[in-house]
Amino acid sequence: MNSDDKVIFAFNHNSSYETVLVAACLHYLRNGRKVAFLVDWMYGYAPVFGWIVRKTEPIFVFTKPATFSFMKRRKKKLTIQNVLDASKGKIEENQAIAIFPEGTRNKHPYKLKRARHGLVKLVLEADVPVIPLGIDFPSRIKKGKIPKFGRIIFRAGSALSFHDESQRYFQTLSSKTLSKDQKNIIINTLYSDITDTVMLNISVLCGKHYPFSKDASPTNQ
Repeated sequence: MNSDDKVIFAFNHNSSYETVLVAACLHYLRNGRKVAFLVDWMYGYAPVFGWIVRKTEPIFVFTKPATFSFMKRRKKKLTIQNVLDASKGKIEENQAIAIFPEGTRNKHPYKLKRARHGLVKLVLEADVPVIPLGIDFPSRIKKGKIPKFGRIIFRAGSALSFHDESQRYFQTLSSKTLSKDQKNIIINTLYSDITDTVMLNISVLCGKHYPFSKDASPTNQ
């Protein structure tokens, strides 16, 4: 394994099938080195398709309830892992992680969803760089929607280091002089700043606006 395997890839998310394409693209560009995707657990245990997903050794996220009764029974038999611990474990094993910070598919052709904080907590605790990637469907502009199929473009940005922020995070947690409220303010500011940095980079790469940044400009779309 190469030292650069300790990295987090962060993408926007438009449709289900793009996930397979992204995984295949990364597999090819990284000369076969694996990337552990954070995946909804139901994709990993669906009939037939689930076997393919499990072969990629993903990190399953168990936040969503089962859609069908047979899936509910299956979920009861599974070991529910802590996503943060599982992700840090992969990184410690020199394996790259791939995350969709929006947390779900976003059908809006022009705007990104508000990012969830799972990415930021992993960035701070694992202290590894983030490589933003944008997934763009050029026809979305003309059609005014995300197409089911069509030309797709992947754009990769430069690696983003948050080493200083990670150091401040741990210093804040271990501080004997700061109050709980003061710690929360510092940590929430770190969360907000890192989220904005990552999502604004993804925004440029995928062509969608991120309206939730404190520095975001207004848009009529």
